[in-house]
Amino acid sequence: MRVKIAYTVGLEEVEAEVQQILSKSINDIQEAVNMATEACTKLDKGDTDLNYVILNLEKARHLLFKADSNIGDCSEIISGYSKVLEKAAEEGNDDNT
Repeated sequence: MRVKIAYTVGLEEVEAEVQQILSKSINDIQEAVNMATEACTKLDKGDTDLNYVILNLEKARHLLFKADSNIGDCSEIISGYSKVLEKAAEEGNDDNT
């Protein structure tokens, strides 16, 4: 089960926070590819340890799900961040008129 955790960061820290989350997601995706590749290799070689193949595929799917969820969160964060920046720019322009 996954739960959302909310916390606040300074506006200037948003991009760095998202970058860290994306970096973890990329690592999870790469690990999932490695596990799926290993499973494929075992099948290709005729390895009869199908439980190992199944376990690797399930772990890969779990990592991909986690990465997808985190990337979705990043998309939402960046969308909100973009709106905040646009609003700040509009307010700055209103002060100059």
